[in-house]
Amino acid sequence: PERILPLGEATAAASAALAAVRVKIDDYFTRCALAAFDPRAAVPLNRAEGDYGALAALDLDRRRAELASFTVARIEASRPLPLLEGLNPYWAGAMEAFARQVVAPLLGAGRTELSESEWLEVQARLQPYEAWMAARAGGAVAALGIARVREILAGDGLSRVGALLDRDASFATEVGELADLERLILYHANLNRLLNNFVSFSDFYDSGHDEIFRVGRLYIDGRLCDLCVEVKDVNSHATLAAAGKIFMAYCEINRPATKEKRFIGVAVTAGFASSLWVGRNGIFYDREGRDWEAVIIKIVESPVSLKEAFWSPWIKISAMVGDQIRKLLTAKQDAMLSATAKQIDTTTATVATGARPAAAPRMEGAALASSVAAIGIAVGLLGSAVGGLISVISGLPPWKTLAGVLAIFLAVSGPSVILAYFKLRARDLAPILNACGWAVNSRIRVTMRLGRTFTHEAALPPDAHLELGDAFAENRRGAVWSLIVAGLALVLFVYWRLGWLNAWLPSSWERRSRAGDPPATVVMPRETPEKP
Repeated sequence: PERILPLGEATAAASAALAAVRVKIDDYFTRCALAAFDPRAAVPLNRAEGDYGALAALDLDRRRAELASFTVARIEASRPLPLLEGLNPYWAGAMEAFARQVVAPLLGAGRTELSESEWLEVQARLQPYEAWMAARAGGAVAALGIARVREILAGDGLSRVGALLDRDASFATEVGELADLERLILYHANLNRLLNNFVSFSDFYDSGHDEIFRVGRLYIDGRLCDLCVEVKDVNSHATLAAAGKIFMAYCEINRPATKEKRFIGVAVTAGFASSLWVGRNGIFYDREGRDWEAVIIKIVESPVSLKEAFWSPWIKISAMVGDQIRKLLTAKQDAMLSATAKQIDTTTATVATGARPAAAPRMEGAALASSVAAIGIAVGLLGSAVGGLISVISGLPPWKTLAGVLAIFLAVSGPSVILAYFKLRARDLAPILNACGWAVNSRIRVTMRLGRTFTHEAALPPDAHLELGDAFAENRRGAVWSLIVAGLALVLFVYWRLGWLNAWLPSSWERRSRAGDPPATVVMPRETPEKP
């Protein structure tokens, strides 16, 4: 104790007084050592006159913050530290407390200065106390004070506490049995619900019950997703859940007010999933009705519905055609800009040299004729293709035409629909629950009808309606009517080509027979001979 508390009860105050000036005293002795090393350093190590001039216009007092950065005393080579006089006014009070509480008790009273060796000795005397304080444990007990702690240690409190602990330890077996009894009571009270959720799954197939593994519902993209499970590790869960062939959207949910953050996996089992992507935001409500901010961070893709599978090839085809047109137009634009820039550079260089710009080459007659012929051939091929298609259609009965259109749709969308159908029939919730830590052995099929109960569009409240009018939308009435007229004209033209309008048209407007049809036979009336 004497080594740790060299000043007894006053050691704590002495340590605090030393800590208040430690940095400034170390700085002072280091500067004095530099001045002893090179006398030229003494002047710059003391503050310049300009620094004092900056203080002249201020209202100064001893606690002015600008004074704190000045040295604690004047710097001279190997000069001891004054303790009472010649000190920086800002540090004078702290130095007086240091001399009274540290230097006088440890080195003797009456000292007016402190050498560097004495400074190191003072720090060494208090270092064991500082190390003990740094490693001290039991901050709650320290608030009692050393006197109260010694009083407690001198009494019989330690033995009484030990007796109470031994008594508690003697009931360890009973406490363990109470825990088992509590578990048994909970199983007895909730065994039916446990069996309905993880053995027979009757609650899962009954829309009137909420399963234990469902943690809430997610509102996102104008739809409501009821089948949400809690996830600890998104990547490992996604790897295991992929065997279930269910479209999974993993979301990070958080509540800014309480700084809570969790992860959930959401099964999308109906509708369209093309509008869900990483970064899409939504709102999640847990079983207690609390709202969470949700954002999609990972997606495991799988077929969602037959309707989406039917239109998916057409969407891909339209996207591919759009990309090709965009690339073609971009290439043409880049070529035009490159040619224009090259022509501008050539013209600029020619003007700079003073020469007359060369005239653009004229297209000769043969070249012009070949270009016109190429354009005519392209237009003719396009017209022939369109005419051939219309000719084939006009030669077919209406039911064959409809059958051909249907065959085209089946050829494009049929494989996608068939593949999606088998995947939708194979959807299984068991891998998702196993990835969450539930030991589920049997398959939990998610039929298409059941999937529509887990994912559906949020309905409007009763007697509510949407007003989709836009007061700032452009007036497209003329364009709409133009499209309607063009569509009607196209339908009438096809009907006329098929000959379906001949019954209502004049003979001069009727659809004439095709070139391959046999020529019509004209019957002329025979002349009657005149009687003599």
